[in-house]
Amino acid sequence: MKRFLKLVLFVFATSAFTLSAQAAEPAPAPAKAMEKPMKKPNGKGFYHELLHANFMPNLMPKLLRSYTHGNPLKLTKEQYEKLAKYHKEHFPNVKAMIKNVMHLEAEARNMALAGKDDKDIIKVGEQSLKVRSDIMHAKLKCRAFVRSVLTPEQFTMLADNFHHPKKMMPKPAPAAKAS
Repeated sequence: MKRFLKLVLFVFATSAFTLSAQAAEPAPAPAKAMEKPMKKPNGKGFYHELLHANFMPNLMPKLLRSYTHGNPLKLTKEQYEKLAKYHKEHFPNVKAMIKNVMHLEAEARNMALAGKDDKDIIKVGEQSLKVRSDIMHAKLKCRAFVRSVLTPEQFTMLADNFHHPKKMMPKPAPAAKAS
């Protein structure tokens, strides 16, 4: 894990060095508008940020949604309530960490464009990597919790159909023809 983080940090740092080396003279300070994280062109908002900041699967939204959309996993009310409670207690913390990653990376990007010292940029980049690691650990704890609540068959069905949730959903009955 440390090797992976060091590699990511190295890539981040070298890209910052490349940007500063290509500039013939220091760039002017960025405008006030650049101090905020860049807007996402596709408008997906938080879930776009979530996918950017976290490579782990987001099991909980699929589980909670499946219960209210046909319940293909055959979750019991007790299972659903445990999952919903866990989600309600832990989601705000993960959401805050994701927002923090977006903020730190925007800050590092703006610092690089403003010609700030490489050491300062690396320090912000390392903070971002630490928060990303915290997100990954929170997602692993969530996965362990999900596995403790679901039966092995339910978890297998969820994992096998993670990228194709519609395969889990029952097919609707054909509509009756009007006479």
